[in-house]
Amino acid sequence: MPNKTSIEWTDCSWNPIRARDPETGKIGWYCEHRSDGCTNCYSEVLNHRFGTGIDFARQNRDRVELFLDEKRLREKWPAGSMVFVCDMTDLFGEFMQDEWIDRIFAVIAEHPSVIFQILTKRPERMLPYLSARPVLRNVWAGVSVENRRELWRLDQLRQTRAAVRFVSFEPLLRDLGDIDLRGIDWAITGAESGHNARPMSFDWVRTLRDQCIAAGVPFFFKQAATANGRKIPLPMLDGRQWREFPRIVDLAATPAARSQLDLFV
Repeated sequence: MPNKTSIEWTDCSWNPIRARDPETGKIGWYCEHRSDGCTNCYSEVLNHRFGTGIDFARQNRDRVELFLDEKRLREKWPAGSMVFVCDMTDLFGEFMQDEWIDRIFAVIAEHPSVIFQILTKRPERMLPYLSARPVLRNVWAGVSVENRRELWRLDQLRQTRAAVRFVSFEPLLRDLGDIDLRGIDWAITGAESGHNARPMSFDWVRTLRDQCIAAGVPFFFKQAATANGRKIPLPMLDGRQWREFPRIVDLAATPAARSQLDLFV
């Protein structure tokens, strides 16, 4: 059965790459901090609570056994579903074996009526990988950008061959100023939530929204947060919710999927 998720812009999460602590035998997840957006990583928090308990730091790479979970690899999804690939880690992390990525993409190719959303902080690896392969029309390739220092990821994404290119400005940690949205098909943003969440200004969100409107880029405002870090899903901004999607009409294979298209622009 697919793993339903509370992430507002997708339906399911898919995590076929797992991590095992060889000392305790506990199984969880593993990733490595890459930039400021990783500081309060929700996956790392859950890994401490339910998984191996090992920090997501480069020096801990040799403390875990990463493996491809064959059962999870063969999950099934209803036609028209949107699936967030490896939301607990980074599919293009340096710690991921090429063979695992190849096998994941082989499964993706077997499900042309399912949308697979891949979000990375390492576009420098995603770019050559996707450039060397045929474009799969059900793959949405995305990057995370949390501050101006990471805007270079958009330049890498623009060069990436994908049916849909998207960017997640989450957690939004700064006013990003002027952004080049050429070649970008979708933008998501949201505040950090949870313990020690850093604050976000709605004015920063407005700056992004206004630029998306001007560029014709669908805009999705995923979440805000209270002063104590409690998540506020799909908040109102200037009198409405912003939950726009790219236009993908030909994947509407079921009534449930067709009903989602009311949200597409």
